[in-house]
Amino acid sequence: MADNIKTPSIYLPKTLSDLITEKGRNPDAVLFAGGTFIMTRPTSNDIISILGVPELQKVTHTDRFLEIGSAITIEQLLNTGSYLLSKSTFNAIESIGTTVIRSRATVGGALCSRSMRFSLSCILATIGAQAEIRTIQKRGFKGKRIKSIQNWYNIRKLYSPSGDFMFGNNVVMTRIRIPARDDAVQIFRFLEAPMKNPSQAVYFGFEYTPNQNGISQPTLCVAYPETGFFFSQDFNAGLSSLSMPAEKKAVDEQCRILREKLSEACPEITEVQKARTIRLFTSVIQEISQQFMTLV
Repeated sequence: MADNIKTPSIYLPKTLSDLITEKGRNPDAVLFAGGTFIMTRPTSNDIISILGVPELQKVTHTDRFLEIGSAITIEQLLNTGSYLLSKSTFNAIESIGTTVIRSRATVGGALCSRSMRFSLSCILATIGAQAEIRTIQKRGFKGKRIKSIQNWYNIRKLYSPSGDFMFGNNVVMTRIRIPARDDAVQIFRFLEAPMKNPSQAVYFGFEYTPNQNGISQPTLCVAYPETGFFFSQDFNAGLSSLSMPAEKKAVDEQCRILREKLSEACPEITEVQKARTIRLFTSVIQEISQQFMTLV
């Protein structure tokens, strides 16, 4: 019986070009970086280590954004982005696992997991981060010529409403671009550990820019580890008309709309997750309203 067990081959590309070529030849191979997730789910697929690819380890920044390679660890992101990330965003990222886990888990690995959404996807989607995706194509006689096409996508565009990673095996995430927005306010709330209670866990993110009469550019993003990823432009647009301090009737109406949109977009989330999302939304709006009341 042991003779039927396939031993995975391990590939060690040293450049991004080598990585693209190897992934093109072996699209089912698993990309390995920190190994915090794959080590808990053994695979018989071949493995491509990206740890030796310097292009995926780069960090650059301007006054407008921080750009990191996908193989940068979450702890490295905290160390390099401490002056660009808002305090709320920094604290939310710092709450991910332990220092040991953050020192191994990579940003790209956390975003590209196919079977589970982690809090980092909610955080980065909420603040409008983008990812560079390289789609690998075979061309020429018998597909021997391998090329890649690069495009930038908003993080929220990477996932379906059911939480699935939207791209196939023929892609590699190479860079993540995180905007620096001094005028925006972020609020994050995370309930339950995803690996222990995925059916009850909720990742909640909310960003807005305060103005004289209320909030502008409101962005709500909610992720559920195994069953959903909620981001509704229509709902966010409706929140822009919410005057502050918000009246109870107006908040109740937004909660009703949110419940309907959650049921429609993410039908597989549990009633516990749905109820928790509504409570988190209500508490966040009340918190913002309270801040406006102190200014009156």
